[in-house]
Amino acid sequence: MMSWLWIYITLMEWVGIVLVVKALGDEQYHIEPKKAGVYFLGNMLYYAAFMYFGLPQICSVIGYVLLYAYIYWCYHDGIVKTLAMCVMGLIILGVVELLLSQGVYYFVPLDLADGWLEAISSTLLVVVSALLSKLKIYRLMGLFERWDVSYFFVAFLSLMIFAPVVVLRAFKELVVAEYFYITVCILVMWFLISKIQKNKIENQLRKKYLESFTEIISQIRRRQHKVKNQFDTAFGMYRLYDNYDELVAKQKEFLGRIWDYELPTDAIVLEEPAVVALIYEKINEAIEEGIEVHTIFSCSMLHRGVSDVIWVQILGTLLDNAIEAEEEFVGQKKMWIEIQEQKGNTGKVSIYIANAYYKKSQDELEQLFEYGYSTKGEGRGIGLYDVKMLVHKNKGDLIVQNGQRDGFDCFELWIVI
Repeated sequence: MMSWLWIYITLMEWVGIVLVVKALGDEQYHIEPKKAGVYFLGNMLYYAAFMYFGLPQICSVIGYVLLYAYIYWCYHDGIVKTLAMCVMGLIILGVVELLLSQGVYYFVPLDLADGWLEAISSTLLVVVSALLSKLKIYRLMGLFERWDVSYFFVAFLSLMIFAPVVVLRAFKELVVAEYFYITVCILVMWFLISKIQKNKIENQLRKKYLESFTEIISQIRRRQHKVKNQFDTAFGMYRLYDNYDELVAKQKEFLGRIWDYELPTDAIVLEEPAVVALIYEKINEAIEEGIEVHTIFSCSMLHRGVSDVIWVQILGTLLDNAIEAEEEFVGQKKMWIEIQEQKGNTGKVSIYIANAYYKKSQDELEQLFEYGYSTKGEGRGIGLYDVKMLVHKNKGDLIVQNGQRDGFDCFELWIVI
């Protein structure tokens, strides 16, 4: 193969992997010419040494090290996530390259000079990679937002299996069925570990809120016992005071402490332990921030066709945002939380959350639920967008608008699901 054609193929493959890596990064990631250029020069030197100086096959790992170093240099996303992005990029590029190469070998005459079929394939690879960079395939990396050591081993094992196939072009020695078998095995392995990790996280969440729910029930019982003792003590005061007015004043002062034991016990009607625990946790958090909380809970959230984990994700995000908004609000801080059965639609739950706030335009309110939008700085806009996606995924409706409660301008949000 002529050296210039080899350089062209290497350049196209380099452009392809750079574009795929960019696609796996978030929308905020951009290709930096200086860093990409350094990576290309490193690749050229590596391939030249590998092909012209007869380096042993074990040295092929240098190509992965260069790719890993480039991704880490560009994104600084941590050791494990960088490894995951490296493996995912190689798998995507390898599958695309296989499909394109098979198509080129099938449709293009095989009597072309050596290297031209590869040149055509690598050119098409860049075109497809450019299209991929416009798609939102970076969401695949969401699997690694909550990683543990199992992800590290899966990513490393995938790399060890897939490396010879991609870098050494093993597909030329394998039939298509064998190549796809390897790819499918890796994808199934990643799918299974993602499901295991998802279940693990959900079980940890359930355990956390179940423990909180148990503690809340115990706390309610303890407070009921203390209230009973308060009343017994107040009734017994008549033996200590002969003056009626003084007795009433002391009883009033003493019984005033009962409010210290008040809890919004109506949340128990929701029945879903994780949701009840979350509601109590957020109400207490709001009260500690000086927010006046008004609640109405009148229906069970069990057997609604929605996982308790989904309820917690939706309510947790919305209540966190409402509390944060009230912390910034200059004025009387108020929140309203209502969970009731949807009128005229048995089986549907209506969730209403409002907080005193400044009026905004409807466009501004709806923009809060767009991907990546945030008034709190970079990387803070994913929560409300996820809420919208979860609601729609569970065939629910979400409405947001300005409103008034008890004479206060407020931000109102309804979810029917």
